[in-house]
Amino acid sequence: MVGARITGVADLQVEMQKIGQRFQRNVIREASHVAALDLERHIVTSLNQGPATGKMRANGKSRASAPGEYPMTDMGILASSISTDRRNNGADVVARAPYAERLEFKDPARGGRPFMRRGLQENENRIYQIVLWAARRILQRP
Repeated sequence: MVGARITGVADLQVEMQKIGQRFQRNVIREASHVAALDLERHIVTSLNQGPATGKMRANGKSRASAPGEYPMTDMGILASSISTDRRNNGADVVARAPYAERLEFKDPARGGRPFMRRGLQENENRIYQIVLWAARRILQRP
């Protein structure tokens, strides 16, 4: 009778799990920063370009945003306050304008204009593509 005994399977499973965790951390680290920068660009562009189909402003030169639209840029304070902060295992896109939180969370019927959540929803497919790109890139490294 001829036989073979395979040993070390448990050790191999532990090592494979470590490789998987390391791969996941690397993908998250790389993809989150790229995705956050892309999200920041999308939100700032959407704020600056409108459209705005709401009421005509008192100055008669521009329109305000309507419910469901991005807040219309007036002086650019909100758009210029948006930035990406890289963290150890990810990144945050933040708006630091004093009124950003009110715009994001106030009821649209009462003047709220969610722009961060909307940008995230609109970029969902793009973020997925960035994660795939990061995974492929890491797998191709020597």
